[in-house]
Amino acid sequence: MQTCNKVYVGQKKEKLTLRYKEHVCYIESNDPQSAYAPHILQNRHECGLLKDVMTLTKPIRNAYLLIPKEQLEVHTTHKEGNLIPEHKH
Repeated sequence: MQTCNKVYVGQKKEKLTLRYKEHVCYIESNDPQSAYAPHILQNRHECGLLKDVMTLTKPIRNAYLLIPKEQLEVHTTHKEGNLIPEHKH
């Protein structure tokens, strides 16, 4: 069950399952390396299952487009009011 309507936007070069496990480790060790971990901890949300909390919006084959695509997603999500407050935009 989703407990929050806020969104964390990030890029990934590795498998989605690996990125999810990294976020879980950050949460378990209270490590603020990603904006997702502090948000989950400070708001007492449940981490959730991978299938419920992470979605690959668009695969990008050109590595040079990863950062611009991420920046566009962050900007759009922030403008819509759905970006988690801990996210740096």
